Amino acid sequence: MCDRWQKMKMIFVASRGGISHAEDEYTSPAECTQGANALLQTFLKLDRLCRASLKRDNK
Repeated sequence: MCDRWQKMKMIFVASRGGISHAEDEYTSPAECTQGANALLQTFLKLDRLCRASLKRDNK
């Protein structure tokens, strides 16, 4: 079922100068958009996989 895909994952976006977790960290709106799109595509793929799995399990 769907729970087999529920492992911890992270999506990273680039920050200017590679600085993270600091006051002067900056990530451009374009990089944030790419990260959000990666997350969206991940959810859409998981949804397709889960739906297919549920259909197989209910036959």
